[in-house]
Amino acid sequence: MAEEFYVQSGEAADLSTVRATSGDSLTIALQQLMDEDETILFGPSEVQLIRSSDEEENAKEVVGTLLITTMSILFWATDKACIDNDLVVPAVCIDLHAMAEDPVSVYIQIRPSSMSYDEPSIELTILSSEEEKNEMIFAALCKLVSLHPVDDGEDDDEGFGQDDEMIVRSSTPPPATEQDRESMLEYLDSVLVVPPELEIQEQQIASGQFDDADDDDDAML
Repeated sequence: MAEEFYVQSGEAADLSTVRATSGDSLTIALQQLMDEDETILFGPSEVQLIRSSDEEENAKEVVGTLLITTMSILFWATDKACIDNDLVVPAVCIDLHAMAEDPVSVYIQIRPSSMSYDEPSIELTILSSEEEKNEMIFAALCKLVSLHPVDDGEDDDEGFGQDDEMIVRSSTPPPATEQDRESMLEYLDSVLVVPPELEIQEQQIASGQFDDADDDDDAML
């Protein structure tokens, strides 16, 4: 049976060592924390983290340090009194990530474990005071997710599998109802923004650039 990965928070995240160090000492502490073949994609960098879930009445806001590696997202609060907000999120627990606006930030939706589709999801909003760093965080998350792709195979129905040496997520969670999908789409549409480079411009539509797409779809039916 495939291994299950969990989001670690608070003391379970075990980030007290990196919180207590800086400079060269932090570099050494991070090297000891990561696997031999794990590398850094972004950070460490100071950010504001806003965390919310259906189980919590109020969102939690805390300032701390963000690190994104080729395996996971790490966040440790600056204030030791806020250790409950420390997080280690394995890549396979990330369901969704996107740029958000007002203010410009990065939105992430995660599951408590790599196989838990029936548990309430956790929503994270990451905000850097430097706007360009928000774009760097988003780019690092895109890279992280691409390194741990969803498994499109039909042979594994247990929600998790392995492709060679890469841990992969299953693409077959329990189906959502039409109402669930509509509610989620409305919510995401209210908080997320499409990066300019991915937007379809009006002039592209007017020029007929995407006319062939309809023909291709018809040919596949």
